[in-house]
This record gives sequence, structure tokens and C-alpha cells, in this order.
Amino acid sequence: MKLTREALIQYFRDGIRPTGPLLVGTEYEKFLLSKETGQPLTYEGNLGIRNVLSKLASGRGWSPVLESGNIIALKKSGASISLEPGGQFELSGAPFSSIEETNKELEEHLADLRWLESEFPNLDVVWLGFQPHARREDISWMPKGRYKVMREYLPTRGELGLDMMKRTATVQANLDYTSEEDAALKMFAASWLGPLITALFGNSSRVEGKDSGFHSYRQHVWSDVDSDRCGDPECVLNPGSKGLFAAYTDWACNIPLFFIYRNGEYLPCHHLTFGDWMQVGWQGVYPSMDDWELHLSTLFPNVRLKQYIEVRSADCCKPELIASLPAFWASVLYSPEALRSVQTRFEEFGVSDLREGYRVACRDGLAGNWMGQTIRQHLEAIFDVLKHDPGRFDSSLFDFESTLEPLAKLEQRLNPPIS
Repeated sequence: MKLTREALIQYFRDGIRPTGPLLVGTEYEKFLLSKETGQPLTYEGNLGIRNVLSKLASGRGWSPVLESGNIIALKKSGASISLEPGGQFELSGAPFSSIEETNKELEEHLADLRWLESEFPNLDVVWLGFQPHARREDISWMPKGRYKVMREYLPTRGELGLDMMKRTATVQANLDYTSEEDAALKMFAASWLGPLITALFGNSSRVEGKDSGFHSYRQHVWSDVDSDRCGDPECVLNPGSKGLFAAYTDWACNIPLFFIYRNGEYLPCHHLTFGDWMQVGWQGVYPSMDDWELHLSTLFPNVRLKQYIEVRSADCCKPELIASLPAFWASVLYSPEALRSVQTRFEEFGVSDLREGYRVACRDGLAGNWMGQTIRQHLEAIFDVLKHDPGRFDSSLFDFESTLEPLAKLEQRLNPPIS
């Protein structure tokens, strides 16, 4: 049976979580370098990513995932470790109802990394938002079929697509929605808070060993990757009368495919949008719901809709700050008062203002001026809402007590003590 537009919209409805605890998942990438050379690991070799993954599988209880005979990922207890195109090492965590559980998962991951460093004494784990030394051409590609198609297509769409693939690292949070209206409000709020988080978590100023002039060069890179599938689409900021799920579906259907996945191969298919494929097929093949899920994973807006909401605007940061990101997003997006505050603060502005916010945040960080205030002042106003009226949260939805310490660390980063 052919997919219909209604079936695609229903996919998002099926993600609604009207009852039960709301959850937060965290994903974080980092770089694996050679202490001897300062360069990123290749896939092959004694100190190679294949060996690193194999060692984790055999020594730490992870299950390997293979593609064309190559180990490309690991899975354990609802979490996974995967490889970004340039070998960035990503932990995609399980969803939890408390930041305490997120912290426990992080500690287990750090223990795995310390164990790896004992097994590979020349291994250096670096927590930055952009590769600080290596040139693009010095970084080898990981052996994943989808990356081969992407690396051929993205240079036709922007100047920095290969830098995004090979040299960036992020931390992101994934959150639930309880209705379509709730999803729309959360995505609106997360979109407008994106520049603030970029400024607060900026951790990528050095490029090829030199000061880039950017506070977050990683986020700057994203501004010139592919305007079709990146940035802040109008359907998120203003879905209109059709509603968020239909508006996001229509936006996604009008974006060209990277590829079609069949029989273990990623087949380039840039001349078709997903909507075209639904209507006319490709070589007699029509898309399935699995193809829809795969296509959604190839869209990279700053706030991405799946059967949960992904917020993606932060640089990779030091491990002690990792839990601060999901703590912030849970505290804002799971609080009706905080959501209303963000909506009131930004509802009169448009997409050009939001793009300017990212430009300012990338260059100037917290000191940057945006819409009449510094980014620091915008953030202070949000933290003021979060600090007052602690009874605003419904504790049956999320364990907010566990967010307090990570939020305190984040506020200290915003307003460091004077020494």
C-alpha cells in the first residue's frame, strides 16, 4: 500500500505521550585523537577506530553493529555508540525521567572511555565543538554507506558541508511532547532559545590551531551546509492553521532525498523529493514508513521533529557540563510558565531575527547584542523564571529535583564568580 500524506502526519501523532512520565535523552559527540600527533584516529590501524570499537565490545559488554563487514556502532541497555563521518564518537543515551539517571549513564560512559585510555595509552579524548587542529583533508572517512552519498551531494549545496560532517561535535537533548499543540509550543520556544544556548555552550573558537574569530565556529559551519534541510524552517516558527504536524510533513516532503536505501545499499537519488517519490515512485519502488523515518534523519534543522523533539544548537562541552544541557531543556520545555515566558518574549519577531541571533551568538557569545539586549541578559531573564516559583512543575511528569545541581553549574557558567 502506498504511503499517504495522512499516514506521514500520523507518524508524529503516534509520538504523543499524553500520560506517564516525560523523558529526556542526551546525545554527545567527542573527538578521538592521537596524543602523539594530535590528529584524529583513522578507522584502520593499531590505534584505529575499528580496534577501539572492537575492544569496547569484547571488554565492556557492548554489542557490535556491522555494515559491509565493518563495525560501525555498538549497542547496550537502550544506548548506542555510533560514528560520525570523521570518526567523532557519539553516545546516544537512553531516555530517562530524571537527570540523575542521565548523570549515571554519563559516568558509565566516562568509565568506558577511561578504560579505553588504559588499553590505548596514546588515545586522547577531546571534548570540543570543532576539531581544533586537523584540516578537512587530513581526516579520513568512516566506512558508512550513507556518508559516501552525503559527501558527494553536500558540496553542491554549500561551502561548509564537509566541515560539518568531519570536524564538528555537538551535545543535544531529546524531549517528549504531550499533544500537537504542546509540540508546536516547545519547538517554537526551543528555536528561539537556540542562539542563547549556542552562546552559553560555545566551545569551538580554534580552527587548524588558530583563533577563528568565532565563539562557536561549529554553529557558524551549520549556516552554510544546505539551506533546504538546515536552519529554522518557517513551519516550526509559524505552522499556521494546518498545525505543526502537517506543516512539518509538507516541509519534509519537499526536500530532496539524499538516498534510497535498498538491499543494504544507499542509492543516490537527489533529483527526487520525498513527495515526488510517494507520487511517481523510483524504478518501480515506492517509500515505506521506514523510508520516512530515514528521510527525517537526513533533515538538520536546529530543532528537529521526530516522535520526540531534538534540540541541536550546543557545542560539545566538558563532561561536567553535559547534564546541564538536558537539565536546562527539561526545566524550560516541561514548565508551562517557562514556555509562556519564552513565547511572550519572542512571539513578535520573525525568522530573520532568529537568524541574526545565531550570527551574533556565533561571533560574540554572551556579550553579543540581539534585539535590544545582550544574549547574557536574555538568558538571565530565562533563569530568573526558572529560579522562582519552584512549585510550577508537575513532579509526576519529571524528576525536577535532579535538575537543580546541573542548572546551578550552568548558571555559574552564565555568571561566573568574581575571583
